Amino acid sequence: MNPPKKLLIVEGVDDKHVVRHLQRRKLPEVQFEIEDKGNVDEVLKAIGLEIKVSDRIALGILVDTDNNLTDRWRSISDRLKNANIRAPKALPCAGAIIGKTPRVGVWASPIIDRLARSKISCRK
Repeated sequence: MNPPKKLLIVEGVDDKHVVRHLQRRKLPEVQFEIEDKGNVDEVLKAIGLEIKVSDRIALGILVDTDNNLTDRWRSISDRLKNANIRAPKALPCAGAIIGKTPRVGVWASPIIDRLARSKISCRK
């Protein structure tokens, strides 16, 4: 089986189910595969490898922030830089889509909920 051209990597099975449900309800025309890596360490390990997959046109990365968006973003952006993808200094509240081939999207899942409760601030 060929690797998917569009892939979203997530930390766990719950993330996978939530994203798939939202995708089917809100964006059924947008097709991509979702891969549950099991935990954040496996997501981080996979970034460099998944970016290099032949014919990959898009890679999405969805992680929890575990109360420290700055450290989580640093871990991700370091891996993106190692793959020659320039990342912003801070992850915008709405996430970021960067790079050309593949395009890389990064989102931190609890941001929206925490912003709504004013418990976390992030750079716009």
